[in-house]
Amino acid sequence: MGQLDVILNGLTKKYGDIVETGVEKNDYDRIPFSSPRLNYMTFGGLPMGHIHEFSGPEGSGKTTTAFDIIKNAQIKFAQDYKEAKKTNKDAIERVVVFVDVEGTFDYTWAKKFGVDTTKIKRLKINLLKIYFNILLIE
Repeated sequence: MGQLDVILNGLTKKYGDIVETGVEKNDYDRIPFSSPRLNYMTFGGLPMGHIHEFSGPEGSGKTTTAFDIIKNAQIKFAQDYKEAKKTNKDAIERVVVFVDVEGTFDYTWAKKFGVDTTKIKRLKINLLKIYFNILLIE
């Protein structure tokens, strides 16, 4: 038994049946990027209803990419809400939550990308520990 198997068995004992062998394609609703190349590489965009983290060195385009996907999410959410409102008067409009760990959210830059800054929730977190506690516990 290799070291990886030991670690995975330990996780299974501690948390239950969380380890699967093999991967199946899941058909999620996706939020597209404005870039055809990014859509191709991500099979049509980022899955909705999931947490997405952008990482990389300073100036590598993390915030710019996030603003692009946020704008497209807001467009999709507005369209979905309009459709849902036709059949369900109690429909709830989805919102984007921007978890700002680096303090890089720039409202002017976001507006240039077409982000409706009045319909976004910004969670300002300065400590990575708090960030992961909120994501894992809340």
